Amino acid sequence: MDARMIGENCACYHIRHAARVITRAYDEALKPVGLRGPQFSILTALKVARNLSISRLAQHMGMDRTTMSRNLRPLERQGLVSVSAEGRGQARTIAITDAGARRHDEAVPRWRRVQDKAMGALGGGDVWPQLRDRLHQLDAAF
Repeated sequence: MDARMIGENCACYHIRHAARVITRAYDEALKPVGLRGPQFSILTALKVARNLSISRLAQHMGMDRTTMSRNLRPLERQGLVSVSAEGRGQARTIAITDAGARRHDEAVPRWRRVQDKAMGALGGGDVWPQLRDRLHQLDAAF
């Protein structure tokens, strides 16, 4: 297979490219409320699950623990999440604060505008649920 064929068909390249483009769009939309896309996703996960260990949250979001810790630091500094003190043999637990829940709620309309644009670009209907399911299958394969 020649380089042109690889470039046109490489799943890694095309998925990463799309992820970078859409991440920039979400980041730009959320910037006025002081969040980036991954931070919004973390706050969303914590609103749903309440208290999670750093490891469990990282696993849920497909990150390694170090990357998750790095993403949590600015949220903790802003008072949007709280991190339990690490006890002997205990995992540190992350929880969304009241300020974090308010910031998340403030960001939702901005998120919704980008989400609607993304869904429109995909063609609407059941395209997104099917694509989401295929992405989960891809995750599971590796």
